[in-house]
Amino acid sequence: MTKFVVKNNVESTVADDPLTQSSTTLHVPTGEGSNFPSTFPFMLTIWNSNIYPDPGNDPGMEIVKCTNRSNDTLTIVRAQENTSNMEHLQGERVAMLITAGVIDVLISEVVDDTSPQLGGDLDPNGHGFAIGSDADGDMYYRASGALTRLAKGSASQVLTMNGSGTAPEWTDVSGSDLPVVDTTSIVSGSSDSTKQMRFEVDGLTTNTTRVMTVPDKDITLADNADVITHTSAANPHSGSAASGANSDITSLSGLTTPLSVAQGGTGVTDDSYDADKVDGCDAGLGNGNVLKIDNYMIATGAIISGLGTQIGAIDPGIDGYQLTTHGSSSIVTWAPASDLIFSDTHCPKCNKKFKIGDILILYVVGYNEVGDILTIPMHKECAETPKKIVMIKRKVFENRYILDELTGKTKIQRVQKTQKKTITKYKLKDGYEFDHKTGKAIKINKDGSKDKTQYDLSIALETFEDTIKEPIYKDVEFIL
Repeated sequence: MTKFVVKNNVESTVADDPLTQSSTTLHVPTGEGSNFPSTFPFMLTIWNSNIYPDPGNDPGMEIVKCTNRSNDTLTIVRAQENTSNMEHLQGERVAMLITAGVIDVLISEVVDDTSPQLGGDLDPNGHGFAIGSDADGDMYYRASGALTRLAKGSASQVLTMNGSGTAPEWTDVSGSDLPVVDTTSIVSGSSDSTKQMRFEVDGLTTNTTRVMTVPDKDITLADNADVITHTSAANPHSGSAASGANSDITSLSGLTTPLSVAQGGTGVTDDSYDADKVDGCDAGLGNGNVLKIDNYMIATGAIISGLGTQIGAIDPGIDGYQLTTHGSSSIVTWAPASDLIFSDTHCPKCNKKFKIGDILILYVVGYNEVGDILTIPMHKECAETPKKIVMIKRKVFENRYILDELTGKTKIQRVQKTQKKTITKYKLKDGYEFDHKTGKAIKINKDGSKDKTQYDLSIALETFEDTIKEPIYKDVEFIL
């Protein structure tokens, strides 16, 4: 393959006006021919640099090969490297640029060179090289400034330095080399070679070989002071409780920190804890017992009612009041005793709120299969006005089967349909107690004593998510 001449920073312009498509001579301005090499061939690129600074963007760019030069006249071969004969105007740039053809020639020169000479370090780039011989397992080491081959060793040999310490060599490990004297270090540290280890065997019985078997896991050797002494073959951990559920622990003594309630303790160090109560409530209920709440938590006569996943206290009602559910809520509350209680608060026809002294009637709108009569309260005077269509939110009911334990048969029970709803509630943080006298929070110290400082509830409260069952309602059309 032809070798191309190369030279840095060589350029000029077309002096022909114009350089025609058929012309094989290229003229450059007077005196600029000396910019170009005097040996041949070399490649030139011609393009309109005034419009296209990058020759790759000029559709009229042409690559030519210069085969001779006489002063400012260059002999050229047109349309090289897949470019076309083009007409070039006076003033277009002529330059020696690196082209794909030049690079291909350089690569081929390296590949075809059978006797390359190195001027620096050798990088084989994934290819093998031979010095006298080349076999799998051979090694090379530096010797007198050159690489010297060390043939691969045989099985069980180890690589050591020769007696003069100048070159590596393979050495047989035979019975004559083992065992080593126990004063010889056999392991050194990976980051600090001065840290070494050896085995001491002088304490063994004469003519005895002891075997050390390593378990199939990582272990750390402990000092004698760290080893638990086994006092019984039947119970190697005599005096120590085994892990997991067992009956090893029968009593505790010497504790300075009380066990918390969550750990099975009382959380206090004195006799202020009542063993019959947990968090103020009786621990268990038997025949004739009742759920009991300490007086400091609720008032005498209060009622305990379910609220989501917790229970709450309802203060005593006024004389003559009776318990009822509050509107759409399932929460129980006190209400004035009367012959009739309903949750509707507004007249469906006039939309005015009911008030004391109003005369109401119950408008029967239907009944269900289990005999419930469905009524809507309204003002007496509104009932006498012309009828109109009214949309009223009513509870949604559904039928569910229940098992009659007396007969062993199923029966239908009509129940209100509900849906789960997540709400945010507040509770006291661990370590705080609510003071009903002041409405503040009291901090409980680790020793069970109460801090005398009164804290605002905003400090002692935290939020939590709770799921409740919320009644489902739907708009029902009535003609009233």
